[in-house]
Amino acid sequence: MSQSSLPKFASSLYNKLAIVTNLQLRQTHSQKRTNLLIKPKLCLYIIIQAYPKSQLFAPTISRLPRFSLPKRADIYYNKSMNIQKILSGMRRACSELKLIDDADKIAVGVSGGKDSLALLAALAAFRRFSPERFELHAVTIDLGLGADYSPVQKFCDSLNVPYKLEKTDIGDVIFNVRKEKNPCSLCSKMRRGALAGAMKALGCNKLALGHHADDLAETFLLSLFYEGRLSTFSPKAYMSRSGITVIRPFVYITEADVTALARDENLPVVHNPCPANHNTQREYVKNLIKNITRDIPIAKERMISALTHPERNNLWN
Repeated sequence: MSQSSLPKFASSLYNKLAIVTNLQLRQTHSQKRTNLLIKPKLCLYIIIQAYPKSQLFAPTISRLPRFSLPKRADIYYNKSMNIQKILSGMRRACSELKLIDDADKIAVGVSGGKDSLALLAALAAFRRFSPERFELHAVTIDLGLGADYSPVQKFCDSLNVPYKLEKTDIGDVIFNVRKEKNPCSLCSKMRRGALAGAMKALGCNKLALGHHADDLAETFLLSLFYEGRLSTFSPKAYMSRSGITVIRPFVYITEADVTALARDENLPVVHNPCPANHNTQREYVKNLIKNITRDIPIAKERMISALTHPERNNLWN
């Protein structure tokens, strides 16, 4: 279909679209696919609504192939860009920080929350074009608090990722036996030990966790306020006792992007039955950062930037 057959106002918008947008052709050589990214989406959306079943030709100067506009292209655009943004950040982390090697057997620690499910989905997509060949497994540690993980099993089946559910009595030990007032630290250590045991049974050498950039900043403030240390987690750490390497491929990705992906892909987030859920020191720090960013909008971004660029540090020696 030619430009001239469009309605007059849509034709005008089409001309503007050809001038002001950045039309970028991405060729995936391994799969011989082309993805056309079009901005701004609002202009494109108006044209689609005006002519929903049309096919447009890109400007001849761009030498781009003809493409079909899907229905509800605004939703399609957002979903496409969200997953691409996640994969781009993860690919950068894996490349710069050497998180994944050839022949790795990676277990994703899946709690059932949005972060771990998003990480599993992203790694499942990433393995299709990653320069390193790796094997993927999903492992859940059931704390014995009554959570239903059957949706996670179905999700793993859809991704063709083997799933292991390890049942434990960690919840009973923490809340009934020891009656911990601040249970998160002990629970984390016990879950990590259970994960190590499950990984050894599977023959996995790396554990992937869904910690993102917001977690990086929150952990730093937790260490500063409650321990008096300038410390946070590392994107890659070797655990000498278990012989397992912990990696965090989402370390450059914000929680907002993870939340958007979880919403767009309708990830099967499992309700967390933990009695301490949303009533922890980490939750307090998360809300504190939100309050700070109301007055200083760039505060969280600057914190993350400082933590991921240690060469800028200027502290006492």
